[in-house]
Formats: sequence, structure tokens, C-alpha cells
Amino acid sequence: MVSTGDRLHVPTLSVGDKFFAISYEVDALMRSTPPGGAFDRMGARCYGIYRNVDGTEYHSAACEPTDLDGDKWWMDVMGVLPDADGGYYKAVGGTGKYKGISLQGEFRSDNNFGSPAKDVAFVGCNPNKGTYKLK
Repeated sequence: MVSTGDRLHVPTLSVGDKFFAISYEVDALMRSTPPGGAFDRMGARCYGIYRNVDGTEYHSAACEPTDLDGDKWWMDVMGVLPDADGGYYKAVGGTGKYKGISLQGEFRSDNNFGSPAKDVAFVGCNPNKGTYKLK
């Protein structure tokens, strides 16, 4: 999944270097390997929070991937990130062809977040793997 962060907020809470939290909004483009596979070319809108408590990182987000037909499913992203490079997610519902979806997976961040323009906070790639079943 390629993520483009259009509203990455600065730390909203901070106590020295032992505790901080940021909230964010992200628009993402999902691509599959091979091209044309499940969930390829879906767009997603995500809202989340990232926090660091005494060196332990936590991540939580809600995402809404939408396909070219307008059908959607909802992703619950969570996890303690001991190596700061990934997390886990599951589907929690959907519309149209995704109604009754069962899905779980994990992602890894490439940690290659650059800024292509002043109005975009970051661009990066988060390879995903998981399993799914449509009803």
C-alpha cells in the first residue's frame, strides 16, 4: 500500500523524550502483487494515532478502503510495534461485495518516507500480507 499523508499532525502530546503522541490522516493507494489481484487499485482514507511510551511504540488506526465500484470495507489497524516497522489489521465490516468479509493481515513499513511537495507530509510504501474470504 502506498500512503500519502496529507495531514500528519505534529506531536499533540509530549513529555520530554519519554512520551509523545501524534494523530494523523492518510490517503492511501492499495496495489497488489501481481497487478490486478485482490484489493488492487483501491483508495483508502485512514485516521490514526501513533504514540511512544518510554521507547515502546503503539499504533492504532481506522481505514476505509474503497474500490472502483464504490464498495467499501473497514480496516481496524492495531499493534505494539517492538521494532517500529509494522503492525496488524483486520476487516470489521463492509458494503456490496465486501459485506461479510473476513480478513486479517500485517504490514511492514519501508521507513522511506520522503516529502514530494510542501502540501504533502510524506509518501511511503507499506508491504502487506494476509488472508481474506468474501462471503
